[in-house]
Amino acid sequence: MKNIYAVSVAFVLLTATTFAQHSDLYNQQKKEEYREFLRNHEYKNRPHYTEKELKAIPKKDRPDLSNELNVLQTLDPNLGYVPKDALIIAHKKTDLLVQQNKTAISGITWTERGPNNFGGRTRALMWDPNDGTG
Repeated sequence: MKNIYAVSVAFVLLTATTFAQHSDLYNQQKKEEYREFLRNHEYKNRPHYTEKELKAIPKKDRPDLSNELNVLQTLDPNLGYVPKDALIIAHKKTDLLVQQNKTAISGITWTERGPNNFGGRTRALMWDPNDGTG
């Protein structure tokens, strides 16, 4: 009985070790394939500018850099391209979660102070240190 138990434990350990090594080699191979894919990607063939030339180009005139970043962030390494169907599904799930979580936070009251005549994001806040009302 002890021999069967010892053989079983040894078999499980050997199998787990073999699987872990194979999995690690497979992951290393996939990483190397992805590195090679990025080395040969079309975005690597764009013109190379010096640091001085890049600073001379206004960022608003470089939408290509934004597009490159977006593509590389959403690229599926296994497929080698951006899966549009998966992005659409993700957007739908996000919209559904937003709709489900539109409840107000309990215990919080909000008083809108304005201005209400234009939209946009707040990039800075400033207060007058000489104003005693805060």
